[in-house]
Amino acid sequence: MNKQKSFLIGGIAFPILILLALVIYRIIQLHSYPGVVVPIVAYDPRAFLTGNYLVFNLTDEKKNTSFMCPKSISYLEKAIGCWTYTNTGWQVSVLDPAKSNSSQCSLAMEGRCGNGFFIAKPMKFYIPEQYTSELNKAVIANRASVGLLIKSKSNLQPTKLFIDGKPWEEVIIQQK
Repeated sequence: MNKQKSFLIGGIAFPILILLALVIYRIIQLHSYPGVVVPIVAYDPRAFLTGNYLVFNLTDEKKNTSFMCPKSISYLEKAIGCWTYTNTGWQVSVLDPAKSNSSQCSLAMEGRCGNGFFIAKPMKFYIPEQYTSELNKAVIANRASVGLLIKSKSNLQPTKLFIDGKPWEEVIIQQK
């Protein structure tokens, strides 16, 4: 009987301990990797919200001026978005992968050039369904930015959505 109790306790405790370890690992990740807040634009206005996910592309404060592709890269050809951190903040440039090396970039993201501008792979951010209308308006009005966790040189993970520099939850609460 005691063996059965031990098995039952172990069978219940083991998954809980694994789940706890995963939560602790995620918290450590969020606090140990560097992050950056980057303005965003809607990836495709026709498919702005896919289910409960905001699909977006990265932009910059200068409204795409530093995301212009070099003339050596033709339409829809591969390109590298290169983010370099300086004492004045993040500087963004677009590199031709055939002619440049991304080793000087603090963060490198693969993408393509379209209509003269760099287009990164679209990213997704989960949004509760009841707030999609308000957040849709804010992103279209270019008031949105996203916090990105830099897990490695080419691995970004969206962590927080900001509207006018504040977390989106605060903005929605203030509007109601």
